[in-house]
This record gives sequence, C-alpha cells and structure tokens, in this order.
Amino acid sequence: MFPRENALPVIKICIKLMLDNLF
Repeated sequence: MFPRENALPVIKICIKLMLDNLF
C-alpha cells in the first residue's frame, strides 16, 4: 500500500509508539 520511500518512516513511527507503550 505504501511506496517504499514512505515505508521506513511509518515503520519507525510504529516502533516508537510501541516502545512508548511498553515503557
């Protein structure tokens, strides 16, 4: 669904949100 250029920022945001939820 996302162009590869936009995929990395989205993944980084998702990981950041998950880490914020864990801690």
